[in-house]
Amino acid sequence: MTSPSRGGTGSVPEPRRPEGTIDAMISRSTNTLTSITQRGAAMRRLQHQQRTATARLYCRTNGCTTFMNLDSLTGIATCPICGARRRID
Repeated sequence: MTSPSRGGTGSVPEPRRPEGTIDAMISRSTNTLTSITQRGAAMRRLQHQQRTATARLYCRTNGCTTFMNLDSLTGIATCPICGARRRID
């Protein structure tokens, strides 16, 4: 077999592989051990952030970056800076 894409007269034969061999390609498969380990670590990190986020209420109203004060009797959280209120069930 000759390879016409290599140019010239086409007299250069393609390299032959032994029968039954497979070309291995490096891939970023989602099922490699490293990927599974990293995915598990990321999921644990997100779960930890969600647990700590529920402990303190973050305002986030129109760019306000403060924590809200929760009134446990009424169940309403109030921001001391912007005055935003949120009902907590």
